[in-house]
Amino acid sequence: MATSTIDDAKIIYTGNGWPTVVHRGALPPADADGNIFTNSAHHNVATAAYPVGTVVEIIDSTTGTPALFRYMQMGSAEASNAIAVKDLVGMQLGSGAWDGKLTNDDATVMDKGPALVALSAITDDYYGWWFQAGEVPVGTVSGLDGNHATDTNVVVATPGCELDVGGADFCVLGLHTAAAVLVAIATENDA
Repeated sequence: MATSTIDDAKIIYTGNGWPTVVHRGALPPADADGNIFTNSAHHNVATAAYPVGTVVEIIDSTTGTPALFRYMQMGSAEASNAIAVKDLVGMQLGSGAWDGKLTNDDATVMDKGPALVALSAITDDYYGWWFQAGEVPVGTVSGLDGNHATDTNVVVATPGCELDVGGADFCVLGLHTAAAVLVAIATENDA
């Protein structure tokens, strides 16, 4: 369980560790409520609506900065921690190698590897969009507004953050170490 948090305005996700070819100007269609990335026609669906790994870039209406979103398949979530908005996920390992899916399960996630941020709840083995990099795009996905989970070790003096499982049964941001993929930069200490 996360023991601390950091406000979305004080963290910038790097997207490091993911192969990225950005498709600019090719956004998914919005639903009737204006939701682009959480549109139920292509997010949290049993059959992929886009090629897995597709990355699109937007300019967020609130931050005015670019943000990257990646289309991926969820694997198996930690049994006691179903995926919810703002949750971190990483590469799911099967037989010691990445199986192409995502997870937050500390037993199967690539600890210290690349991370993505959930835009909403998502069903095991379903497909959907994930926030990958940039300032947190709260104008595009309002659910990302607010605090993001940390392990109480995020400090401005060492601003890098990594995907940390640490036996917590789900993934949070932790203090970056040399052996880990840098997944975020903090501009203030966690609370």
